Amino acid sequence: MEESKDWRRRRVRFLLTKAERNLDRVTKDKEFWRPRFCRAFFDWCDENAFDAPNLAVKRASMAVEIAEKTNDRHLVCRAMGLLVSGHRMVSEFEEARIVLNNALALAEGCSCCLCDLYRRKGLLHLYQADNEEAHKFFNLAIAEYKNIEDTDGVGRTLVSRGISHFYLVGVDEALADEDRALQLLSSETPQIFHLAALNNIAGFLALGDERHFSRVSQHLANFREKLKGVDGFSSVRVRLRWIDGLVLARIGEYRRAIQMLENAQGALLRLRQDPEVVAISADLSRLYYEKENYRAINRVASKCLRTIDVQGKVRSLLERLASFAARETKRTLDVITSLRAAVDVPVPCLIEAAKAPKFTNPEPLAC
Repeated sequence: MEESKDWRRRRVRFLLTKAERNLDRVTKDKEFWRPRFCRAFFDWCDENAFDAPNLAVKRASMAVEIAEKTNDRHLVCRAMGLLVSGHRMVSEFEEARIVLNNALALAEGCSCCLCDLYRRKGLLHLYQADNEEAHKFFNLAIAEYKNIEDTDGVGRTLVSRGISHFYLVGVDEALADEDRALQLLSSETPQIFHLAALNNIAGFLALGDERHFSRVSQHLANFREKLKGVDGFSSVRVRLRWIDGLVLARIGEYRRAIQMLENAQGALLRLRQDPEVVAISADLSRLYYEKENYRAINRVASKCLRTIDVQGKVRSLLERLASFAARETKRTLDVITSLRAAVDVPVPCLIEAAKAPKFTNPEPLAC
């Protein structure tokens, strides 16, 4: 029995690989028109929507087409939900509403269908800054997910409800939602949901106070324990170490913080995520500056210049950082601050409260 399950999982992975190489085959070849592949394809669409929002509508339209071939109402409703999110990603809100209303009519009376659609309706409101309506539909979605005992669905919804909670109530309730989401999301859930929860936690902390940092440190430790023995999740593990390192620095545990950030920096280099490498190098340099370890700052900047492809303003700042650190000048801190601001990444620098950015836009964080 277990062997049969493994074979089916391998088969789905094989089909997903084929689909990624030639997406047009999905709607033309019958081997893709099966419920198990549909569900995996839906998750793939969710996971990749933020990387290529301009393709989200096309991919979701394909999802609807293959779902209709299965004659499974639940799959069709979920695919239509994907299409709602596809239109939302490119700010086609009227098109999203039309698809959503048609999907809700099809889903009437079916909790399995309604839960995902309510979640996506909440996201549609959230993207239009209608936080009260968003919160209402997130709560409706959670109730429907609980009706069918889908804890993973509850977790997915809590990731987004944390944002509406932040705007309507405050940091405490928002952080509680994200922590609960990390505990409920399964290892089968697309990594984008775990990443969004971690990004949200960092964003909320940017406007939190000192008491939040100790609490979040424990939450992150719990999540790290949960990931033990779970294969994959490389991006999630790296993001966890990065945020964990920033939180540890904020509560004064500099030695452990530096270890976490060095570990995360090495992983980001292996993953070739150059903007993130620059940002975390600035964070590391900030911690080394606190310890007046200019030699380490010089080493970090020089490593970036050697190992990643950076040009323009970022390269100039890295060169200045290496030079200033070599001369042990106090102006080094100004360069570190400018370097951190020069790259756009979802993780804010939390080392110093006065320099925390405002958390104002939920769009990269809600999925």
